[in-house]
Amino acid sequence: MHLVMGNPSRARQEVRLDAAAIEQLLERVGGPVEGERSGLARLAEVDAILSVVPEGESWARLQRMRANILVQMPGEGAADYIEQALGAYEQALRFCSPETNPVTWARTLSNCSVAWRRRIRGRRAENLERAMACLARIGDRLNPERHPRLWASSQANLGNAFLQRIVGDPRENIERAIDRYRCALTIFTPHDYPDLYCRCAANLAHAYEIRIAGDREENMEDAIALGRLALRIHEALPANTEWARLHNNLGSMYRSRIAGDRAENVESAIGHYRAALRVWKRAGFADDWARVQHNLGVAYRKRARGDPEANLKRSRGHLRAALSVRTLERFPSDWLRSQHSLALTETQTGNWPQVERIARDIMRFLGDAIAGLGNWYEMRRLIGAASATKNLGVLAIAEQGNLADAFAFLIQGRGLVHRALLGAGQTSGALDAGDADPSFPPPGEAVIAFCVPPLDGRDLPVFVACADDRAQPVRLVRLTGLDRAALESLFERKAGRESSWLDGYQVLLEQGDPAAFSRAMERVAQTLDGDLAPLWQVLDALPASVRRLRIAPSGALSLFPPSMLRGGERKILNRFDLVSAVGGLSNASAFVARDTGRRRLLSVADPTGDLPHSRAEGNMLGALFESEASLLGKRATKQRVLDAVSRAGPLDYLHFACHGRFRWRHPEASGLMMAGGEILRLSEILGRIRLGSETLVVLSACETGIAEYRELPDETYGLALAFLGAGASAVICSLWPVSDRSTRLLMLKLYEYLHAGVSAPAALRAAQRWLRDAPGDELQSLVQQLDPRVRAAGDLNADCGSGSMRIKWVSDDPPGRAPGERPFAHPFHWAGFVCIA
Repeated sequence: MHLVMGNPSRARQEVRLDAAAIEQLLERVGGPVEGERSGLARLAEVDAILSVVPEGESWARLQRMRANILVQMPGEGAADYIEQALGAYEQALRFCSPETNPVTWARTLSNCSVAWRRRIRGRRAENLERAMACLARIGDRLNPERHPRLWASSQANLGNAFLQRIVGDPRENIERAIDRYRCALTIFTPHDYPDLYCRCAANLAHAYEIRIAGDREENMEDAIALGRLALRIHEALPANTEWARLHNNLGSMYRSRIAGDRAENVESAIGHYRAALRVWKRAGFADDWARVQHNLGVAYRKRARGDPEANLKRSRGHLRAALSVRTLERFPSDWLRSQHSLALTETQTGNWPQVERIARDIMRFLGDAIAGLGNWYEMRRLIGAASATKNLGVLAIAEQGNLADAFAFLIQGRGLVHRALLGAGQTSGALDAGDADPSFPPPGEAVIAFCVPPLDGRDLPVFVACADDRAQPVRLVRLTGLDRAALESLFERKAGRESSWLDGYQVLLEQGDPAAFSRAMERVAQTLDGDLAPLWQVLDALPASVRRLRIAPSGALSLFPPSMLRGGERKILNRFDLVSAVGGLSNASAFVARDTGRRRLLSVADPTGDLPHSRAEGNMLGALFESEASLLGKRATKQRVLDAVSRAGPLDYLHFACHGRFRWRHPEASGLMMAGGEILRLSEILGRIRLGSETLVVLSACETGIAEYRELPDETYGLALAFLGAGASAVICSLWPVSDRSTRLLMLKLYEYLHAGVSAPAALRAAQRWLRDAPGDELQSLVQQLDPRVRAAGDLNADCGSGSMRIKWVSDDPPGRAPGERPFAHPFHWAGFVCIA
């Protein structure tokens, strides 16, 4: 029997089948699909045979081939083609299993995983999880000794998927990818599978390059060692595209290398990039060629050897070559990266008009299109690059003498970046609702806007804008010596403990002792007090009509509350209501005095059952408000909290007294701890909570005001932005693990002022000054002055059933403290809370 093929419409009448004929068909229609027209012709042949072949093994093989063609189909119907492919793979899997036909079963599942990964419809995160499930099934059911190559391929592909994964902890995903690659390399040895070994080793090297766990320098050295080993093995193979990819990846590793001589590392990077170009020519590999051109542009900008002017000229040339392929229309994310790198190069040459043009182009792009690019991690990197370019644009406009335009570009750009972040979090973007003029402060307010350039050696520009200062509404203060490197030395972790802000912070987290952190706070405050002296002079000269100071921090300065500066403690906290700026500048509802007749509060307190002061805090707030709802202890599950917020209607106050957690490298995983160990994550706040524009959110919890600042140099991305994105007027939150006892006092005083109708920033300022200055005997007398209902609510003895759990009002006073001494004078107790709007 044989197969005769002619006009597909006559196939039913002319088909005569045998196994060899079907094999011939599959061989003819297999291979890469070169275009939609060619693919449709192949599908017609397969469909003609499928219509007459009975269901069984041969029918299943045809279904697999049909699915393989559909997955590759280009054109406007690609989404439909992939859906059809998934259906065809499902049909094929009915006739094979790991017991009866393990090879066919594994190959079908592997191809199915590719279809899920390429799927256009549905949520990308869910599609990737389905793809990973297919690969995991192969690894679980296939015998690695009987089918080593298929099993190892499933492990290597699963490693790739973990690196692309959107859900879960990124740190854990990278570790699981490393584990899968290592499993694959037990089979893919240089002797048995040299090509597959090189590919898998290169992917493992990349995983080490981006690894979060472990020592950064050691990870990079492991990555380079793996890459060099794979390259040595590859030398015996043809110089193909995998060889070029290895050289390109090694170039990037050397460019980022910590160990060794920096100048020599850059030279090694350039050498590897140039080797990659021996294979990746523009004619046949335009995208890869452009990638290497971009990398060479970055490397020459960082080059220490040779003539500096010539290096910058070559950097510009390579980046412009990359942009000849990486156009905004075809490759918007690559275009943004290369434009950012070009702006850095032009900044070093002092070509300010060109830097300004690039920055304005990127800000227009950010406003129009970035929310539709890639996954969230990819978008965050792109948004970070856009934010850094915006700062270069601000510097360029200022260098050309246009201070008002530079300030407006900075503020408007920050608003655009925040809206892009909110868009990436799939929210409606309520952040700037009601903004009348987001680029300049209203009367009675001054704005301090910091702008850290993404280059070392540049003085820190600080803008002071004030409509009341008619003679000079925008001033520029250059803080000499306080560049990005200087800020990193103050805040970033170093080899010696307690030497920086984050060193002391780490001791606080690990040991629970605030002493080291307090010392670090004092050192940083003393240094900044001197560095910011020119700024204090400008603030002292502001008109007396200015009563509110809005501060837009930049970089690591977002970790430091201005209220604890010694200069600030004398001149700022005593004179101004302080607000940390996010987005536009006219979110007026945050600063309006509250109607004392409206008292709608929803409080969530002590969900984890280990914060008795927080439980008392929730009880006491309930006694203050007539229209109040509370979720205490085990009742405060995540779902109940979400349901309570959605049913509450317009709220004046949403109060959380609980544990908070900030994830430094991955702020989207930050959240509030709810009952049962659940976490109300930042992404869920953005996606599932909607608040009224009058709602003040108070996060009486640890680390709720910390924000990502390394990838996002000028903006804040953390829990505060999430609640603002959900519609809140302002958020009061903390910058470090706060004391449960002093926080309870601060919160009670805060709500006393709020209850009297004071605006959020004014109430926080008053409560902080009161706690800072109050002697111990005054704190004791406060208890006697409380409303009896509030005082009774603060006694947890009845709730806990044990005298040992009874709350103390003044807890940190050692016996024999001198009368009149202030037990909470240190900024650790009160300065950590900030008002963000």
